[in-house]
Amino acid sequence: MPRLFLCALLASAMGSVVVAAPNDAVAILGQWQGTSLCTNREVAPACKDEKTRYTFTRGEGSEGKIHCAADKLVNGEFVSMGEMDFDYVPAARQWKSELKTPSVHAVWSFSVEGDRLSGALVDVPTGAQTRKVSAARRK
Repeated sequence: MPRLFLCALLASAMGSVVVAAPNDAVAILGQWQGTSLCTNREVAPACKDEKTRYTFTRGEGSEGKIHCAADKLVNGEFVSMGEMDFDYVPAARQWKSELKTPSVHAVWSFSVEGDRLSGALVDVPTGAQTRKVSAARRK
């Protein structure tokens, strides 16, 4: 039985669970809302816990590229934190993006299980996770 058919059959049997096949970035598309919490204030002392919203759309270029617009809740309104492009990594079943500025070198990663999004920000020089994201799909 072909693997993709088996994945589709399993997803159908499990209800709303979305199974991401290799090069299939559609599972993350849409809007997600939740929290982004600080996990290591020694490495990221200026970090602040946030209520967040992520909007993932198809990116330009290669298959599996996704664009993300990230917002945080400030005084009852969402304000932009910025935008990034993510690549789907089939072996990890994650979407990843490297963030590199003069003061920060980190990697964002997100994974989807059904209507739940989980993510992490890892500081590259130390290997320490500095943020943990948990969000639900907005319908």
